[in-house]
Amino acid sequence: MNIKPFARVTPGVAYALCALVLWLAAFVMLRSVVGAMIDMRLDSPRAGVAQWYLFRSAGFADVELVSVALRAGSNDVRFRVPPGTFTALRFDPIDNDATVVVRSMNWHLASGHEGFVPSPRSLVPLENIASLVPSSDGGAVAVPRPGTNNPQLLLPLSAPLVLEPMRSAWRDALAAAMLSVFLTALIRLAHRRIGTRTLIVVGMFLVGGLIIGLACMSPVGVAHPDERAHAFVFEYLTEHVLPPAADDPGTRWTLSTFGYSYLFELNVTYWIAARTMAPFANLFATPEHAARIFQCLLWLVLACVALRRKRGTIALGVLFLSPQMWYVFAYFNGDALPLMFAFLAVLLSAPEASVHAFIEGRASWRSSAALALCLGLLLVSKANYLPLVPGILLWLAVVHLELSGAVVCAVLAALALLGARVFMAGSPAFSGSTLLAAAGVGGAVLLVAAAFFAIRRCWSDATLRSRLLRVAALFVLALLFAAPRVAEDLYVNGSPGTKAARIEAVEEANARPDLRPSVVGAGHGGEGTGLVMQKVGFGEMLFGPYYAWVARNTTTALGVYGYLNILAPSAMYAVQLAVVLLCALMVALALRSAEPRRYVRLLLVAAGTSFLVVESSALHSWIDAFQPQGRYLFPLFAMLAMMVAYAEGRLPRAGFRLLLATALVISTLSFVFVALPAFGAGD
Repeated sequence: MNIKPFARVTPGVAYALCALVLWLAAFVMLRSVVGAMIDMRLDSPRAGVAQWYLFRSAGFADVELVSVALRAGSNDVRFRVPPGTFTALRFDPIDNDATVVVRSMNWHLASGHEGFVPSPRSLVPLENIASLVPSSDGGAVAVPRPGTNNPQLLLPLSAPLVLEPMRSAWRDALAAAMLSVFLTALIRLAHRRIGTRTLIVVGMFLVGGLIIGLACMSPVGVAHPDERAHAFVFEYLTEHVLPPAADDPGTRWTLSTFGYSYLFELNVTYWIAARTMAPFANLFATPEHAARIFQCLLWLVLACVALRRKRGTIALGVLFLSPQMWYVFAYFNGDALPLMFAFLAVLLSAPEASVHAFIEGRASWRSSAALALCLGLLLVSKANYLPLVPGILLWLAVVHLELSGAVVCAVLAALALLGARVFMAGSPAFSGSTLLAAAGVGGAVLLVAAAFFAIRRCWSDATLRSRLLRVAALFVLALLFAAPRVAEDLYVNGSPGTKAARIEAVEEANARPDLRPSVVGAGHGGEGTGLVMQKVGFGEMLFGPYYAWVARNTTTALGVYGYLNILAPSAMYAVQLAVVLLCALMVALALRSAEPRRYVRLLLVAAGTSFLVVESSALHSWIDAFQPQGRYLFPLFAMLAMMVAYAEGRLPRAGFRLLLATALVISTLSFVFVALPAFGAGD
């Protein structure tokens, strides 16, 4: 392609054209790339959720789920079924015991399925159905058993149903042609014409537009994992100033099928979101829409920070490495706010940040209050971000206190042992075991020993003693910011043991029978709960062909959408993973040049903190419930951003800029051609 015309275009104009091309490509692709569309008319006296389960095999991991929300009355709804080969089809008309009249059911498929013409009367009872009788208009009346929340109908198949993608060739060709122009211009400009900061700033705002587009297009409440459960908590807290007791009967409607509510958690995301959006609640059609606006604003905060900062912006380029991070800002969940706090904490800890002057006694404590606030809020946010707090503080301690490698290793090992003990203590499999006791005692001894040797070394030097006290003050200030939420929870729910007992009682009374704690503890839990009690080995869960935790987490950390059932082509994940690994290698080598004396210890902090994040996610899947969700690994990207911030001066700018541009391109391809079409409007 002749690139000379680009030489006469300023970067600003070129990026404006690139943005226009990207938006045109995105909205040309609004036609959903699906395997089938099911149009149904459903009448119900109560609101709820209707769902199709499409089984690829007998295993729960091979099920596709598509859902729509029902309101009381008549509903014309559309289910978008992904492509694939399905061996069984199950239809749940509602998630409570209300009678549902299935008036009509029309399947729209690609050619080759002329003989497949199911109707409402093709459905047969499967479970929790008291009766299924024909209606006078050719439909069917499904009466669930009283008290059930899981009525199930079966659509019999004489042979596996093969659904090819329903595509529009001219739209695909046009979008691909336009996007190729965008990609060529972007890579060319990133390599030759623009600075890294410009690339990141413009990229952040372009991504913000895509996030807003997906938030506006995707169905509210039923299109994303657990959004409904998150939104229930948001709605409750818009009407109540403080979180309730765990066993408050007024919160039963926020419970999931596990008998669990996000109100049980310390996570301040929901309270902050509710308090922020409550004054504007009347401006939105539903609480979920208000909650999504809050999520979009969080990304725009990061974009504005990138625009305002002159230095350190390069760390935000790590956000381009995975569109999965963009995705959590497009619907309401508990991940986006702590992810924003994590990256803000990284920027506030960067080499040019004033926190370093505070630790060295050259600035007042006010300069570090923002960092302490971010760390304090991470302490009471989603639990998988907890390792970042000691990780960032340990990083600062290595920089200013010159901690030895032995002390760093001891602290990280102690945290790993104590974290393992916390997870093991929640499972009957380890009750009274020597392993549980050893993890607790070993972790405590290592932590005390590390603190003793660090304090003894620093106390003999006046300069190091002053710095040590200021790092400790930073940690104490973070604890003070977290204290109000912890104190409120202790006041309402009692000690951690008392609260855990209350939660278990609620789960036992309200969870689905196979998800009750007593059943899970006996080794008979459903949906992958309590794998350790089901005699599934830790290694089998990590690497076995059935669970494949490592492979699934890698994929879901790089861009999987919907209920983890909307995937990009496998080749795209391979390219994304290669870009991430190349970026990590380039940054590690640059950090060696930027921090030659501390290089090994800083890498130990980054690797150890990353291990703590992976450990917590893996143990949660093994001991509590199998959830191979890459979003639990997002703190790893924050630690990589910390490395980028400190290696910035030694990074090969042209190469790293090209790597970020490539990451932005690949992530954009995933978002535009996979995420947006999956939730797009239109036939």
